[in-house]
Amino acid sequence: MKKVLFMFLMVFTVFAVAACNGATTEAPTTAAPTTVAPTTVAPTTVAPTTQAPTTVAPTTVAPTTGVQDTEAPVISGVDDITIYLNAVFDPMEGVSAIDNVDGDITDQVTVTGIVDTTKTGTNFLKYSVTDQAGNKKEETRYVYVEVDPNLIGDEIVQNGDFSLGNAVWNVTDGEGSSSTFAVTDEVGVLTVLSPSWAAWAPRLESNVIEFENGVTYEITFDAKADAVRSINVQVGQLLSGAPWFVDYKPGQPQVFDLSTDWQTFTFKFTMNNATGEGQLLFENGTVNGGVGTDNLATVIYYDNVSIVESTPDPDTAAPIISGATDLVLETGAVYDPLAGVTVFDVVDGNIVLDSSNYVSDVDTSTPGEYTVTYTVSDVAGNIATITINVTVVSLVFNNTDDITDGTFVTTTTIVPEVQDELNGYADITDPEIWYYYVAGWDGAAATFSVIGEAAVIEVTAVGGADWSVMLKQRGIELVAGETYKLTFTASSTVARDIIAKVSDNHAQTFALTTDAATYSFIFTYEGDYTDNERLMFMLGNMTNYVASTITIDDVELSILQQDELVVNGDFNVDGWSVWSQDWDQGTGIPSVTAGIVNGEYVVTTDLLGDANWAIQLFQEGLVLEAGKTYRVTFDAMADTTRSINVKLIDGNGAESFTTIALTATMDTYTFEFLYEGTSTTGKLDFELGLIADSVAGTVTFDNIKFEEVESEAVVPATDQVVNGTFDKVIGWSTWAQDWEPVAGVTISQELGQLLVDVTALGGANWGVQLFQENVTLIEGATYTLTFVAKASVARDMNFVLIDGNGAEFRETFNLTDEFVVYTFTFLYDGTSTVGKLDFELGNISAASVPALITFEEVNFFRNFNPQEEPVVEPTEEVWTGYGMTLVETETEITITYADTPEQWWTINAQGSLVEFDGTNNAIIFTITGEAGQSYLFKIEGGGAAKEMTHIASGVQEEVILDLSSLTETERNGLNLVIIFSNVQGQTGTIVLHGWAYGNVIPQLTTPFGVVVSATEIVWGAIPEAMGFEVYIDGVVGSPFAVAAGTYAFNLDALALDPGTYNITLKAIGDGVNYLDSNLTGVFEYVVASGPTQLVTPFGLVINADTLQWGALPDASSFEIYVDGVLATTVAAGTYSLDLTTLTLGAGTYDITIKAIGDGVDFLDSELSGAVEYVIPE
Repeated sequence: MKKVLFMFLMVFTVFAVAACNGATTEAPTTAAPTTVAPTTVAPTTVAPTTQAPTTVAPTTVAPTTGVQDTEAPVISGVDDITIYLNAVFDPMEGVSAIDNVDGDITDQVTVTGIVDTTKTGTNFLKYSVTDQAGNKKEETRYVYVEVDPNLIGDEIVQNGDFSLGNAVWNVTDGEGSSSTFAVTDEVGVLTVLSPSWAAWAPRLESNVIEFENGVTYEITFDAKADAVRSINVQVGQLLSGAPWFVDYKPGQPQVFDLSTDWQTFTFKFTMNNATGEGQLLFENGTVNGGVGTDNLATVIYYDNVSIVESTPDPDTAAPIISGATDLVLETGAVYDPLAGVTVFDVVDGNIVLDSSNYVSDVDTSTPGEYTVTYTVSDVAGNIATITINVTVVSLVFNNTDDITDGTFVTTTTIVPEVQDELNGYADITDPEIWYYYVAGWDGAAATFSVIGEAAVIEVTAVGGADWSVMLKQRGIELVAGETYKLTFTASSTVARDIIAKVSDNHAQTFALTTDAATYSFIFTYEGDYTDNERLMFMLGNMTNYVASTITIDDVELSILQQDELVVNGDFNVDGWSVWSQDWDQGTGIPSVTAGIVNGEYVVTTDLLGDANWAIQLFQEGLVLEAGKTYRVTFDAMADTTRSINVKLIDGNGAESFTTIALTATMDTYTFEFLYEGTSTTGKLDFELGLIADSVAGTVTFDNIKFEEVESEAVVPATDQVVNGTFDKVIGWSTWAQDWEPVAGVTISQELGQLLVDVTALGGANWGVQLFQENVTLIEGATYTLTFVAKASVARDMNFVLIDGNGAEFRETFNLTDEFVVYTFTFLYDGTSTVGKLDFELGNISAASVPALITFEEVNFFRNFNPQEEPVVEPTEEVWTGYGMTLVETETEITITYADTPEQWWTINAQGSLVEFDGTNNAIIFTITGEAGQSYLFKIEGGGAAKEMTHIASGVQEEVILDLSSLTETERNGLNLVIIFSNVQGQTGTIVLHGWAYGNVIPQLTTPFGVVVSATEIVWGAIPEAMGFEVYIDGVVGSPFAVAAGTYAFNLDALALDPGTYNITLKAIGDGVNYLDSNLTGVFEYVVASGPTQLVTPFGLVINADTLQWGALPDASSFEIYVDGVLATTVAAGTYSLDLTTLTLGAGTYDITIKAIGDGVDFLDSELSGAVEYVIPE
């Protein structure tokens, strides 16, 4: 008999528990975790949906003594309990309440909550009783409803016929999906309200199954849908971290096309994985099958799901070759045909390739077209063959023409450098001429001349530096991110070295010989744009120099022909172009500024130029068809009344136009015309020049459209204008997590800046993303990202390049509230040809907060400059003292310091942290320090850091540095330990006997979900706490102790005078497994002299058409509102409502609640926040 694991999902109604939102069988671009930490929401006392609280009137019994009764009753028999589905449950069975004075008062116990035995899950009950003296006692319990194991049977898939309702089946939503699952007439009914963009969500999950390695299984199920659509079926193990899923049938995609009629589907797979636990998963997201993706949001029906052991079918499937794709290589590249190519066979598993599996004619030394053919066979003789094309190309450089007379044809004299003696002897020589510099004051001597159309430099004395003799030219234009090649021919009468240099940052040394030869070097310019950079041939004192005559000729600066990798990186691309007259015919040259401001396009000019066309706002590329009528519609205004022309200019130059008089009010204008030309393309042009009586100033545009018209009506979806509303950001996209915790982001572009408004972070670093896709990548190339950015509030941000195979290259940046230039350079050693540039703006660290982030000048480019070798982290501990003396032995390190300075951080001892695993959350140092002296221990690395101060006892002791506040990823980046003497004037030694890695005792969760009512304070359950302390400022007896398992404190019993009191809470730990929590924030408790306003209803939740909310015992009743209209009233003590009793039609409704007071002691509450109620069609 097979071992079958039985798993239930328990959903607590008193807490909002986050669903598993990313255990994906298709990893997302930025991998999402499969388990999101629970969000702590105020605990609600869940009221019954089918019965009112049991309340029996207390019996009045006079006290028998004159001693005041202050002892609360004891409630027994309310331990947590597990019952079976559809069982009869009496909440008072076995429950008793005994009071030390009143005796047995069980009949006075009030039970709040409901146990729904019709479905599996967790139910919460609250028991309350008060004795005659007013002492109140409350207890809570959980009632777990499970399926009787005797009813399940021993099938591999449990409850596959849904005869036990939805027992053991679970549905997970994520990546923005929304769904409901129910069992009707023993059929599983999955209603897909909103599918995810990914295939996996929503996902219907079976029980956990123990699969045996080497066994073949056959899966069978019946399915249909209300509308034709596809589903994907997976078998494997869900994981809580990357890679998120272990596929038990790799290479066997199982996509099934559902119709509106029942069909039976079946497939087999053989388990070839040592890991046994897994699940059967029905994926109902965006699945691309044979019926398209138009009907993803529909109802899907499942039944008769089974898995049985079987025998494998005959192997007729050929192996699957992956990673063999067409390539483009550069000349000289190292090419391995097997790199990145894998083969998987359904029966044989992974097949290892060797050189016998391919035939290649690729020659990377010669540009051309080549082919590689792969051939692989499995054990059964099935053969797979695939051929790829490999293109070898050389880098193409085009002359920039920035070198003036590089062939020395027109230059007759090389002039001396002109310097500004009042400005540090700065070079102020005119650009675009050849000139020289000789440091005669440094002993250098040389003559420069042009002979035979070449520069000839006779160096008779080299001086003291390489720059002592130079041939130069200014006026070179360089653009950030572009790659250049400097080429020249040169020779020397005696072999020697020279240096060619462009700007101060790009240089190379060349060894000249007596024969003329061509030399070149490639560099990538990483500085700011300039049109006045210098080219310098440095001929002075350097390695391998000698006085000689040097000839230089054919100097050329060329630029690499390449596509821009980032679209709209300067945030000036908006779909529109502006042109203005740039010559003067006597009236001056217009100065024009233009761009998007507050979602409108604003053009400002100081002059109109000499014609109507002198200033133009236009968009090209419109498609025209003769005989069609077109309509231009737009909003516009001018700061001063003026006229503009609206024109359509076709590809042949034919024009259709009208003149429109603008006013200072934004109005809508139209221009309609019949196109009778012969061209197929055109240009929409707004002329803003010299037209009639127009004056210079500002013109503002919005909502520009160019549409087809038939029968005087606009043809739908024919607008050809790009970004006519000026609210689109060309080239950039955003994504925000749309499940709890929901993230939020909007972007806009204004005057060369991208404004990214992050309003909510989501639950992870990837919760908010700004990105561009389909960025071209070359294996083995180095890339540099540069950008300028700031944040309205200082925060962290990640950049990550994600290639087409999911490989990531990332860096974390610390943004400030001032613009800063950020740079990240990395070697791309992946194998994909495309990637995604992604700025992660979500929940990265404690330093990540919602903020307005402003970007300027994002540039991503291939970098040909030599890169420094990465620092290799030591594999053994290496200690260094800075202002401290270190003596190391095999067992300990003695650190000596003297007279610690005021800037104590300038002296320290630093040691490398090796073999540290981020799963540890603490470092335990064993030290002996000077008694009473203060030391600071710090660990850092990877952009994260943690520190603590410790006062030494003078004897050997342990110091625990708690790292639990850092994420595991942050802890994995830690690599350096620093020890400081952190008080001025301290002198002495500290001995480090060693350290160990471990885990600290966790601190209890700070009490959460705190609600203060007129009579009590309640909070969320923390079952690990040994009790709680309630602090009330100014009240005798504070703090007040609350027993473990009790999550409320009776404030009314304190009989406080009218006034406002500050209350805080603390959870108490046992000191062994848990430490005390932090104190909560301050909560106000107001004791009023008149009526008190009721607390606003809280904890609203809708489960299976039942609305539930938190208990408010002081309320006289509750009013339920649907879309702001009073729908019904609920009696006091009842905290739920069956929404089906409202007889609402299909649609989405906002449900709110108001607590109603008695008008004497309590006033009505405010209206609650809304909870959404969806009734499907």
